[in-house]
Order: sequence, then C-alpha cells, then structure tokens
Amino acid sequence: MLLRDIYSWLLIFMTSVMITIGRVYDERLEIGGVNFSIILSVLFIILFLPMLFSIKSVQLSSSNRYLFGFLALILFSPILWVFYGVNDYGIEKYINFVVIIIPLVIISSRFKYKDITGLINILLYFIFFLALLGVIKLGNSVERLSVLGGGPIIFAR
Repeated sequence: MLLRDIYSWLLIFMTSVMITIGRVYDERLEIGGVNFSIILSVLFIILFLPMLFSIKSVQLSSSNRYLFGFLALILFSPILWVFYGVNDYGIEKYINFVVIIIPLVIISSRFKYKDITGLINILLYFIFFLALLGVIKLGNSVERLSVLGGGPIIFAR
C-alpha cells in the first residue's frame, strides 16, 4: 500500500470520526482524565493541512460559486457579533463549523470516487456500531436512547 493510500484512508477515517462526534470539544468523550475529542480534532486538523496546502487551483463552476459564496458568508459572519454581541454558544458553533464543515467541503471536492465510497462505508460502519450499542443498551428499557454519552440528536447524526 502506498503512503498516499494510507494518508487517504487515515483522513477518511478521521473525517468520519469528526462527522460522528460533530464537535471539536465534547466533554462526554473524556476517559481517564484524557479528552479524546481534542486529540481526534487535532489529528484531523493535522491530516487536513497537507491536503489544504496541496490545492494549486480551484475551478469555479456554477455550483462551486454558490458553495464558496456560502462558505465565505459564514467565515465573515463574526462581523455581526460586533452589532449583536458575542456568546459562548455562538463561538462554539462557529468553531465547530470552521474546523469540521469547511475542511469536509474541501476534502470532498478533492476526493476521488473511491475515497468518497470509502467515507460512506466507514460512516455506515459507525452507524451500525452505534445502532448495535443502542440496541444492546436499551433492550426492553423505556428510557431515552443514549449511546456513548450522546442523546438522540448525537445518535441521529
């Protein structure tokens, strides 16, 4: 296996993990005093940076113009914080968007077809794993679905 293939699979795996977690920092993923969400986020960013710096040109098709326009609008939206104020929840959501969604868009535009099918397969494995954990945990219980500390929204993601 080539180094490029290993890098690609690691990036696909970390992208799937970040999509599944949905946050840069999640206090529920702390085990033994170590917060794994921060470690996973840093690893995702480190794996993403070489791909970002490898972009030499961008072709602007009509659909890409809308996508990049939307991303630019989101990137410059903190200007509104001057007028409407800043709160912790807004900053957290903005950081999650910038660190997870924008790299995901760039990654998906650079992926080959086999990379995208690999990403979808890994996401399906995560979904199956979480569904299996949910079924095992709930069984015949009537309590709320909670898998690995996350509630129904985390589970649905």
